[in-house]
Amino acid sequence: MKKILAILIALLAALAVQTVAFADGELLPQTAETQSETSNGAVVLAEGSIEHNGINYTVLTAPSGEENGTVEVGPNLDASGNITIPAIITAGENTYTVTSIGDDAFCFCSSLTSVDIPDSVTSIGGFAFYYCTGLTSVDIPGSVTSIGGYAFGGCSNLTEVTIPDSVTSIGIGAFSKCCSLTSFDIPGSVTSIGNFAFYDCTGLTSVDIPDGVTSIGNGAFFRCSGLTSVTIPGSVTSIGGDAFRNCDSLTSITIPGSVTSIGNGAFSYCIDLTSVTIPGSVTTIGEYAFSYCAGLTSVAFTGTTPPTFGSDVFFDCSSLQAVQLSEDLTEEQRAEWKNALNGVMPEGCTIEYKHLTPDPEPTPTPDPTPTTPPADTNTAAEAASTPTVQQMESAERPDPQDVEATERYNFWMGVKADLRAAADGKTLRVHVPADYTNMPASVMEQIRLLDADVTVDLRWNGERLTITPATAQRKTALKAFWTFAQLCELYAQ
Repeated sequence: MKKILAILIALLAALAVQTVAFADGELLPQTAETQSETSNGAVVLAEGSIEHNGINYTVLTAPSGEENGTVEVGPNLDASGNITIPAIITAGENTYTVTSIGDDAFCFCSSLTSVDIPDSVTSIGGFAFYYCTGLTSVDIPGSVTSIGGYAFGGCSNLTEVTIPDSVTSIGIGAFSKCCSLTSFDIPGSVTSIGNFAFYDCTGLTSVDIPDGVTSIGNGAFFRCSGLTSVTIPGSVTSIGGDAFRNCDSLTSITIPGSVTSIGNGAFSYCIDLTSVTIPGSVTTIGEYAFSYCAGLTSVAFTGTTPPTFGSDVFFDCSSLQAVQLSEDLTEEQRAEWKNALNGVMPEGCTIEYKHLTPDPEPTPTPDPTPTTPPADTNTAAEAASTPTVQQMESAERPDPQDVEATERYNFWMGVKADLRAAADGKTLRVHVPADYTNMPASVMEQIRLLDADVTVDLRWNGERLTITPATAQRKTALKAFWTFAQLCELYAQ
């Protein structure tokens, strides 16, 4: 009897200290090797997720043979302090490489102060560090090639960011509202700066845009009120709408001979801007492009053919005294310019003919690939009465003095730009601020007319709304917007 009791006591003691790990859905006894791992933080594998040292990971691929599996950092709602993400983690007998930081991974973690990202990570997802207001610096390793939309948006105490040469694009709103950033070194590998990439970075004083960047997105530097100088390289072909709007401290800007279009409101409210030279390569200047530039005194056009002007290009530029044209223009060309500038120049502004430095020979660029719109089942009468997306956008444009309405308009303009650029089969996730109560009708129409199979995943006020070109609603008469109450009834998941 004593021998039996001794055996039972020994068994109970063993059970009391034994822990278990999960692997491939099975309970495994904790070995000495996995016991060492748990000393560095518990590892739990269940239903495709792993928790390691308090951080959640999502399994992307399972281990195969001698190949590691892969994981990404998943949603973590309460991460705080100094976080170190390992390159390799082990769960039971399985080993995984951390290859990405997923969408929404550390968003709204206001107590997160620093994060160490390993070289194994190749992408940082959308909203990954959104409104991590305690984050002060980030060193992004050279393995990262893409930074998702709003990845660091709202990180108001972020003072330093190191971007490696491996990154080719800066996503929509990636560093928006990072008001403590004073300078930003964009690597030469970047070819595009996304819509609202640096929106409301009020502490930013200078930006050197490298050769290789071909487009500056809508609202890219909107409300960078501390920005005093910008160097735009000769590779840029387009300056997006509201790209430098409300850059109050910007005193001068040089537009290179590669630029062909200046978007709506691109330099509006740049109140300290005193002069600007516009090369002959520019063929279109959008509405309100230089409106409310109270300090603007002179504008020089170096080309021989006037661009197409939108309405109110120089609206309320009360100090503009002269528009300068080349003295080498023929009489016929001068007449063409006068006709184009009629109604564009503010009252009291005159035309001066001066010796202007000729534009350099433009670098040829390939024609864009044409797109074919999808077949439309409208009747002829319906088609004739349905405005285009561009016409709808024009009708929806708010008064430029209404800053709040303009911000919302620009937000949706950015969404439509991303829709037009989306590849077939892509899911576009859009986080809509909770205080937005409606979506412009032109957004729905843009989705409906897409020639690619794109899924729009709207996140609004705790709701998830999924819209595709096949399910997008046709605009009805007089409808200017869709309320989110209506959209929830139609598309809520």
